[in-house]
Amino acid sequence: MAATVVEIWNRALTKISETQFLTVVTGNTSITGKTCELHWPDIRDEVLSDFPWPFASRQKAIVVDATESREGWEYAYTLPTDFLMARYLITNETRIALTTSEERPPFEVALNEDGDGRLLFCDYLQADIQALEYTAQVVDPTLYSAAFCDAVAWRLAVELAIALKQDFERAQFCAQAYDLQVRKAFSQQMRGNREDWRPFEASGIRARS
Repeated sequence: MAATVVEIWNRALTKISETQFLTVVTGNTSITGKTCELHWPDIRDEVLSDFPWPFASRQKAIVVDATESREGWEYAYTLPTDFLMARYLITNETRIALTTSEERPPFEVALNEDGDGRLLFCDYLQADIQALEYTAQVVDPTLYSAAFCDAVAWRLAVELAIALKQDFERAQFCAQAYDLQVRKAFSQQMRGNREDWRPFEASGIRARS
């Protein structure tokens, strides 16, 4: 059965031993509800970005934005409106992993000149690119997997432990539990024979983004 946003929030509350549960997503008057409303969008997108969740994986064609340029790169490409995290460029010959490394990454995601949108900069010809594989911003909780629901609840619990309890030990425990859940998801994905997934990296570790 698919979870609702309120159910995910309440799962997070149980992880910090809160017993007063929420019933609505918007219009909360309690500090608990307001705290969940405040942190939820950013936490949801962070957890989506931390792992290539299959339900959030999308492939779309991208086109060159001829009005934009950036020193060090040949081309600028527009990104889908629901874009969160670049995963692969699918070319006529192969899938190019867009991941961090010790060497220069094969791409950069950065703001456009007007500062109202993001572009993907790289050196690959549009004629060679069939699609961009990326993680999308998924706001519909009925699409979430059980593993994602548990992971995002643990991550939200970190913020709740600090904001509601000032309990930094519990916050650290929740953060460790979150890392464990994402690593577990990675292990399950590997067993699904997707040998090209890269190991989990904590949020904030991004390729020049």
